[in-house]
Amino acid sequence: MIVGPYRIQQYEYTATAVATNTAPVLAYRGVAQPNCFMAIEGIMDRIARTIDVDPAEVRLRNMVPTADLPWTNVVGVRYDTGSFVESLQKAMEMAGYDEFRASQANGRLVDGKYRGIGICTFTEVSGTGAPGWRARGLTRLPGFDSGLVKVEPTGKVTAFVSHAHSGQGHFTTFAQVVADAVGARLEDVTIVEGDTAAGPYGTNTFASRSAVTGGGALIRASEKARLKMSRIAASMLEASPADIVVQDSQMHVKGVPSQSLSFRDVAETAYAMNTTDLPDGESFGIEETDYYDPPLVTMANATHIAQVAVDAADGTVEIERYTVVHDCGRIINPMIVDGQVMGGVAQGIGEALMEELVYDVDGQVKTATLADYLLPGSVDVPIFNIAHIESPSIDAVGGFKGVGEGGVIGAVPAILNAVGDALADLGVNINSKPLRPALLSRLIRESQGR
Repeated sequence: MIVGPYRIQQYEYTATAVATNTAPVLAYRGVAQPNCFMAIEGIMDRIARTIDVDPAEVRLRNMVPTADLPWTNVVGVRYDTGSFVESLQKAMEMAGYDEFRASQANGRLVDGKYRGIGICTFTEVSGTGAPGWRARGLTRLPGFDSGLVKVEPTGKVTAFVSHAHSGQGHFTTFAQVVADAVGARLEDVTIVEGDTAAGPYGTNTFASRSAVTGGGALIRASEKARLKMSRIAASMLEASPADIVVQDSQMHVKGVPSQSLSFRDVAETAYAMNTTDLPDGESFGIEETDYYDPPLVTMANATHIAQVAVDAADGTVEIERYTVVHDCGRIINPMIVDGQVMGGVAQGIGEALMEELVYDVDGQVKTATLADYLLPGSVDVPIFNIAHIESPSIDAVGGFKGVGEGGVIGAVPAILNAVGDALADLGVNINSKPLRPALLSRLIRESQGR
């Protein structure tokens, strides 16, 4: 993860295990990626300050250009498609980055606030299949997911998938995928998930994998169902299966729309509910299952740019402007994708500025309830300026890439870098989080010899 979108050729790390009696670290949105990009993106800013080159230019000089994709990074992870340079350039344009830099005051202090701008460009590990989990040593995590698509005798479509939703919009997203792949109207598709008694086997929902693995499995199962219906419809219409057009829950002969059948007409034949015989060798029913094991990883990418003001007196941080250019490959539902990004950024604001497990000297948690554990509210979350670039994956079925964790992955480093930029002329080095007012006001005082 940590090498991100850059052409880093030399890479070495040391792992240190620490024993502690405080609470263990568990899975959290982004799972290590905010920390990784906090490190590498912080390094990019320190390089820029050291050699007196703009932080955006340092990134652009070191990014993998689109023309060089597919690219295998220094730790052996393949980036099949992406838009690293394009995302950064578009985000800079949307954020008015060059104009901000040109007008940035010496010392960064304007009206009692230090103002700065911060960038995070990242790659998001998503849609990991069996090869990825095996490489991590996880032997009992399957990696694949599966879909079951049934065309009922009514002509309606019911699809089961080995995922479980937790607010991501699965029922809409997966219904769109199935409707498109099987050729049905969206309102004719019902999605069933989260029922281990009825659903097919798979790996489930986590790690930005639903669209990649569940979508891929449903596409494959839907295509099987569509082909079977095409064969039955071709027999009923005395045509070739290759000449059957499937659209909006209707099937007709190519170029002859008057020769058509509804899904219900075809399904009644499939389930022997009329007097029409099935084609020779065709089985009863329309019920297809398929499995999908994606590649090692499917890489999404994005650029976040945060513009902040740090109060010189009390160290509070205000996010004045926030820009995201995101690339999750083929977009299924733009509104849901935007919602995922916004929610992730809101969560990242909390992680960067507020949320912390604080312990006393005896190891007792002092922030165990919401009376003490601060979360961002509506006044803390800015209006987002979001745009998308689509670089469909060439390795994954459907061209999808993950989106669920990108908001928080980009937000934490972008906000920290923005605060670091705001306080750069004071010589303050930002390398920890959360940046609560008490910490920042102390750093400001110490930089001024107070």
